[in-house]
Amino acid sequence: MLACGLACSAGAQDTSPPKQPDTKPADQPAARQPRAPRAPVAKPGDVKASKKPAPFWGPWVTREDEREIMVQARLNVRSDSPKQKDTFRDPVSGKSVQMSKVVPFTFDAVSVVWPCILNTANADLLGETKPWPEGDIGEVGYKGRLTVADQLVDDEPNIVENNYQGGTRIGSWQAPKEAIERVRAVTPGGLIREVTLTLEYPMRCYKVKFDEESAMKVDWPKEWPADAASTLTPQMWIEKGVTEAGTTADYDREKIQDILKKYLKEEGLEDAKSVPPARLAKILTSKVWRDVAPTAGSGIKDTSRKAGFEGFELRAPFVTFSDRKGSPYDMVVALVALMREAGLPTRLVIGVDTGAGSGPFSASQGKSTLRAWAEFALYDEASNAMCWVPIDILKLRATSNKPQKMTAKWRYFGDNDEFNQVAPVAFHFVPPADGVVTYGTPELWGWMVFPKAPEAAEASVVFSTGGVPKKASRDLKEVQPLKPAPADRGK
Repeated sequence: MLACGLACSAGAQDTSPPKQPDTKPADQPAARQPRAPRAPVAKPGDVKASKKPAPFWGPWVTREDEREIMVQARLNVRSDSPKQKDTFRDPVSGKSVQMSKVVPFTFDAVSVVWPCILNTANADLLGETKPWPEGDIGEVGYKGRLTVADQLVDDEPNIVENNYQGGTRIGSWQAPKEAIERVRAVTPGGLIREVTLTLEYPMRCYKVKFDEESAMKVDWPKEWPADAASTLTPQMWIEKGVTEAGTTADYDREKIQDILKKYLKEEGLEDAKSVPPARLAKILTSKVWRDVAPTAGSGIKDTSRKAGFEGFELRAPFVTFSDRKGSPYDMVVALVALMREAGLPTRLVIGVDTGAGSGPFSASQGKSTLRAWAEFALYDEASNAMCWVPIDILKLRATSNKPQKMTAKWRYFGDNDEFNQVAPVAFHFVPPADGVVTYGTPELWGWMVFPKAPEAAEASVVFSTGGVPKKASRDLKEVQPLKPAPADRGK
């Protein structure tokens, strides 16, 4: 299991840097809880976050053809993992057989966390203005139920905002000690073998248009808004990974720096900031488009039970560049890491594509409808206007093996006529909170368990989508509506 993140520590942690860490990511982290990583440290030369009021939405990215999507997810965490085996010997035949090892959970309290996001370039979270027909949706549009051994313990999430990368929030559903004691009292033998979180939230999604000509005139700011600046701090599975010893450590940053220098040199540039941010983003996108081919795999790992997915199979960005190939998620991670190294605030976005299938989303069923892309920040200080510009590197590569001319307008660079059918889910592969434990491959969720997290557990996540009820849809407003910049600002 792996405990990782950047805030919300569960208690005193040993935050000293590891001695001579092996930064080679392990296929399976060691079965022990490593120390939590240090708090985020800005890279040398990073700009500070602006102290100005929240920025307006910039005019360079506009939306059209809205569609409302209800995202539903079901997380199951089980103690009786078929990967855990006990060997039994038949006293009559003398033969030995292996059977699943059942180790019930022994925790006293647990808090399950899930990513919560308010806006992306293509979507807004919808909130409550009136009660839903079936009940309240909650202040930030997230509605969920945490059950332990099929007993409801919490249906009111606590949403934590702590300047996580890109503006993400953390939703927490909690089962305190008294709730666990109550569950054990009504459960046969007092044994707890399963924890389940079911949740749903509505998104208003749009097709996206990009005014590239105007965007190319926006220069580098002296200070970035807080949400943008936060992306320039190290993030798990982008700037850091898991060592073979099961600890977290930074990836080899020098290798990404060398790749960046090579790409800039090809364009006759010595400094990434010698061209406007949008121009730099297009240059670096063209290089990843040219040099990284998608592999045959989806990048999503199935569970052994074939119900939902177990997590994302990820490699360090420099490995993707070295091999010149990667999964869809490796390609996005490589692009995000490269752009951040150049000093351009960029965030990873994972979403659910409703146009790629229906029903439960499971890679094992050939319906891998999870999808990832990058969004870079564009900010004009004079007008205090900022927007996020989406880049779908996998779709770009699918149009051609070779990048189109830089002077051409690319369909999936800024522009995206499919995004009104894609609802965002997360900006992270794992929750960015200290003390949060995950297992094996990253899978969006995590938990804080007291007094000690189980050494092993098997989890699966199944997504589905639906429409937002029309009665509710008429009354729902954006939780954090975008405020377009007045046309005369900055003049």
